[in-house]
Amino acid sequence: VFPAAVDSDLFPHFHQAVKDLTPHHFELQSKIVPGRWFEAHVYPSEAGVAVYLRDIHERKQAEEEIRFRAHLLNAVEQAVIATDLEGNIIYWNSFAERLYGWTASEALAANIIDVTPAASIRDQAAEILASLKRGESWSGEFGVKRRDGTEFPAMVTDSPIFNDEGELIGMVGVSVDNTSRRRTEEEREKLLTRAQQARAEGGWLLNKD
Repeated sequence: VFPAAVDSDLFPHFHQAVKDLTPHHFELQSKIVPGRWFEAHVYPSEAGVAVYLRDIHERKQAEEEIRFRAHLLNAVEQAVIATDLEGNIIYWNSFAERLYGWTASEALAANIIDVTPAASIRDQAAEILASLKRGESWSGEFGVKRRDGTEFPAMVTDSPIFNDEGELIGMVGVSVDNTSRRRTEEEREKLLTRAQQARAEGGWLLNKD
């Protein structure tokens, strides 16, 4: 049906779709129009294959710009995660790998809501994502989880990413383990409470005398 496709990057997908009799969906860069990206959907039948192509060049450009801007944050030596407008992860640095336990290859293309938020606050995570899609930033302590399911507090700063035309194209988040700081604050609060109790008891004894 597509004799010109025999020597192209499309042919292996055509062949596999017909062999398996299952649809194939993939992305490829055009060799006819350099730098142009397309999303291909291949549907096999007894008569051959039907192929639908969708131009995704603008989306690819946006993803590349998001990755570039997120990469600039690597110097902070904290977990840097960037997503598209739907929350799909397109950048996951080495610090994120160490903090959350997922490799970049495992995390990429997954949705951020399914990867980092602790199960108990998924609704809050969805609200934060919605605010970012409105172009708003968010910062604070947030309950997150590692790949093994263990949960811990993290300090998170989420920001929207705009292109040079001012259009919202994605989001980037920077996070760091806040366990030690939280533990220190809890110990400080305990010491303060004990000191206040000691002063109160001392005052009661003086009044009694």
